[in-house]
Amino acid sequence: MTKQFKATWGEGYINPGSKVITTNDIIEENGWDDWAIEKVMSLEIGESCDCSDYSGVLLIERIS
Repeated sequence: MTKQFKATWGEGYINPGSKVITTNDIIEENGWDDWAIEKVMSLEIGESCDCSDYSGVLLIERIS
């Protein structure tokens, strides 16, 4: 089963706002750093983490 996450990008990003993403989206080819991939993939349903970096605020919550 593919994990789903609610990603919320802050104003520092080109397209700020929230969107549902899956494990298929959280890859290096999409600009994800290794530390952020590891952090997000370890989340349990209902948990969240802060993946903010120099680009701006990025909050991730696992929803399924």
